[in-house]
Amino acid sequence: MTQHEQLEFKIDRKLMLNAHGNSNWRAEMAKIKKLRHQGKEYGEQVREQRPIFFDHFSIQVTIKPPTRRKLDPPNYYPTVKPIIDGLTDAGWWQDDNFAYMVETSFRYGGLAGLKLPDGKNDNNTFRVILDIYEVHDTSSFITIPEFFS
Repeated sequence: MTQHEQLEFKIDRKLMLNAHGNSNWRAEMAKIKKLRHQGKEYGEQVREQRPIFFDHFSIQVTIKPPTRRKLDPPNYYPTVKPIIDGLTDAGWWQDDNFAYMVETSFRYGGLAGLKLPDGKNDNNTFRVILDIYEVHDTSSFITIPEFFS
């Protein structure tokens, strides 16, 4: 049976990064640091509940925005990468380079559908869902562990 873990991150619109770089580098570095910390902290919490380690894995990223605004899910890779780095820091896998993380895909998942305490729609929080799958047969991927010896 293939190991699968699903992690959901609720991320404020102000922390979201996209491939078009919409802020200055200092602001982006601060966001990256927060996202990486969020990934590590959540990854450690989950690992305290059950042992998790992936040798080779793929990640399917689902982006669920708070509003109906058009978006390109892959443009949010700059948001997802620090989260993945945080999971690496939390010990989910040896590394997130091509020898271990063999595939990453992005998709749109509909609206986030979150509500504020007063019952109104939360128009500021994205849901970013990572579905992580163990890959047993790596023959269709290029993984060269001797590169890293």
